[in-house]
Amino acid sequence: LEVAGPEVVSELDIGLPSLPGGGWVELETPVGVARCRLVELGNPHCVVFGEPVTEDRCRELGPFLERHPRFPNRTNVQLAEALDRSEARAEIWERGAGYTLASGTSAAAVAAACMDLDLVGADVRVRMPGGTLQLRRTAAGHLLQTGPARRVYRATVAVEDLAG
Repeated sequence: LEVAGPEVVSELDIGLPSLPGGGWVELETPVGVARCRLVELGNPHCVVFGEPVTEDRCRELGPFLERHPRFPNRTNVQLAEALDRSEARAEIWERGAGYTLASGTSAAAVAAACMDLDLVGADVRVRMPGGTLQLRRTAAGHLLQTGPARRVYRATVAVEDLAG
């Protein structure tokens, strides 16, 4: 953690991504064929390229890909595009949650897929509707993720209220 005034910046080692599927995977859905790269980061991701990176398209395609027969335990879905060698953007459909504004593992999956395709370098910003994260690939292949950390909720709970 690094504190710079009121902002706290954290860096997290996401780990070593794996890209099962051996390259491009094409998945048929009722709303078209999705061209994807599969990424595993401890949870499954289906990163879709060649689609409009919009909330509407994410809400349309996401539910079908999340529950596609290829993924018996369902998957996270990202519509992604590289903007240049140092920046990508994504829209996210999160497994079990639906449309999501931002996700750390989704940002890492987009970075890993873009790096694998040589669309970006080893240091990339991933823009999502809810914020931007920086990802850097180490010499060992791990992804380091840097971004802001903020308190989003604070609560006080009496211990006796927790007893069933």
